[in-house]
Amino acid sequence: MRPMPQGSCPTCDMLWQEYAHAAAEHLNLLMEKPTAMKRRDKAGDDRLAVEIANARQKRESARVAIREHEAEVHDSACGRTAGS
Repeated sequence: MRPMPQGSCPTCDMLWQEYAHAAAEHLNLLMEKPTAMKRRDKAGDDRLAVEIANARQKRESARVAIREHEAEVHDSACGRTAGS
C-alpha cells in the first residue's frame, strides 16, 4: 500500500480517509482497554472486546479495499502486475 498524492485519485482519497478513520477508532478503543480493566466490570470488558474486534475488522476491510483498488486500477493502468 502506497498512498497516491492527494487529489490525484478521488477513490484513493476516499479509501485512505476511511482507513485513517478506522485505524483511529481501533487505536482509541485499544487505549481504553487498560482503564476498562481497572474498573473490573466484566460486562464492560466483554463489550469493549467486541468493539475492539469490530474495529479491527473494519480497519482490515479498509486496508483490503485500498489494496484491491490499487491492484485493479493503478497497477493495471501502469502496466504493473499485482506482484510487482
